[in-house]
This record gives sequence, structure tokens and C-alpha cells, in this order.
Amino acid sequence: MHMTQKSILGIFIVLGLASCEALDKEEDIPSYIHIEDIEFNNTNTSLYGYAGSNITDAWVYADGDFLGVYALPCDVPVLASGETELEIGPGIKVNGIGATRAINPFYYNWESTVTLHPDSTVVIEPKVSYHNGTNIAWLEEFEDSSVSLDTNSYSDVAFERYKLPATDPTYESYVGMAKVYADAPGLKVLTKSTYTLSAYGIGVYAELDYSCNQQLVLSVIEDPEDDSQTETIMIYLNATTNGSTPVWNHLYLDLTDVVGDSDADDFGFGITAYHDSNNDTGYFYMDNLKFIYR
Repeated sequence: MHMTQKSILGIFIVLGLASCEALDKEEDIPSYIHIEDIEFNNTNTSLYGYAGSNITDAWVYADGDFLGVYALPCDVPVLASGETELEIGPGIKVNGIGATRAINPFYYNWESTVTLHPDSTVVIEPKVSYHNGTNIAWLEEFEDSSVSLDTNSYSDVAFERYKLPATDPTYESYVGMAKVYADAPGLKVLTKSTYTLSAYGIGVYAELDYSCNQQLVLSVIEDPEDDSQTETIMIYLNATTNGSTPVWNHLYLDLTDVVGDSDADDFGFGITAYHDSNNDTGYFYMDNLKFIYR
């Protein structure tokens, strides 16, 4: 079959018109939202304590569509204009690991309606708080002289309440503190009691604020009915500071699988360290330790 010159000319005309239409079509221009940080607003300190937080990411939704995960601070392009329903999930590094990022299941997402304009930026300031369904099985803030943690016979040093300097506004008055040395190298701390946890809901976490100048090991103690306790190492924490002045970090430790796979209903918490020869003195500060589930 042979195409005539008129047919070929017709094809070029059609293609040319289509190209003109494509060029004339206005390209979508995004609007932008800027998020500097996501503030944790602890609305019930009597129940949840004066805990820190470590929200690193924003999980962004616009009108129900998932736009992505953005490290804070961030500028997020949104192909929408006018009134737009925004939902921001407070993202954390589960177990302190960047590869295991997730929305914190114990915080509410932030939701609001904002008015967006193409090629313009709207600044939002999300605030989140604990979900009302969050249960606290154990909380230690060290403000009371009766502390729920103590060393055992394997520890060479004491674990003590330490009064923070008045110039340190980070937490309340007291934290837990221990020091290890070359001639007293071992630290072993356990909860005096065990606590009932349930993995049948959203999940089970331990949370804590900590500062250390050498490695620290955190573990979970399983306490079944036959009293044959077992200890499971959960994480090795690296130093947050090179000196004796606390540099605080907040950790979200996922215990869901350990609790769900265990025959035990009751669980405790363990802290272990051994003197690092690179330091004259190993320092460990801890505060706001808790078991939570939902």
C-alpha cells in the first residue's frame, strides 16, 4: 500500500496541531508547604511524665493522597490549590535506626485545612501528643526517692539519682546516673519488678532519654509464670557525648515482636555497660524510662 502526498501532508498537519495543543497547555504549578519541625506537646505530664521526643520526619498527606516521607525541616511540593486537607504523621527512627522509619503509633497525626496557592509557600507548625489509647505500664522519672531500678550482684558500681544543675532546663530535677572505671568496670541495672504488657494492639515500645560517653546495652527481661527469667538484648547504644556533660537523645525502642513471641505476660528492663578503656570514666545518664502499649 502506498501513501499519497496528501495523506502524508494530513498526518503532519494533525501532528503539528497536537504539538501546538501540548505547548499551549498550562503546566501544573505546585504549591508548597514548609515544616520546620513537629512539636511534641505533652498534654498529660502526670500520666506520661516529662518525656523528650525525637521526631525526625514528616509523613505528608494532602486530601487523602500520600505525598511522601520528608526529613525535617522540609519543603513539600503539593499539586493542589485552594482549601486542602493536610495530614502530617510524626515520623521517628524506630530503634534509633534510619532504615526503620515509621509514623509513631502512640502519637496522634496532625490534621488541618490550609489554603494553598500555586508557586507560593505556606508555613505550618504541626503539634502532636500521645494518643488517648496509650497505656503506661511503667514510668521512672527519678523524682521520687524510691526508684524502680537497682543494680544486682554483677554490678561493680551504683546506679543513683543525680540532681541536674539548675542551668540545665532539659528535664525535671533528677535523672538516673552511673559511672564506671577501670577498677570498677561493670554496670548491671534491672527493674525491681516486672510489668504486664500486651502485644495484641498497635504495639509495645520502651521510651527513654539517655546520655552516655561510651556504649550502653539495653535489654528486656521476660518473666513467665514459672519464674525462669530470660534476658533478651534489644540494642547497643553508642556514645552521645565525649565528656561528662550530658548530651541527650530520645529513643523509641520497639518491643512488639519480643512481647508477642514470648510465653511471658510480665516484663522488666535491663541496662548493662562495661568500662571502655578509651575513657578514664564512663558516664551514663537516663531519664523518663517507660513501657507503653496501645
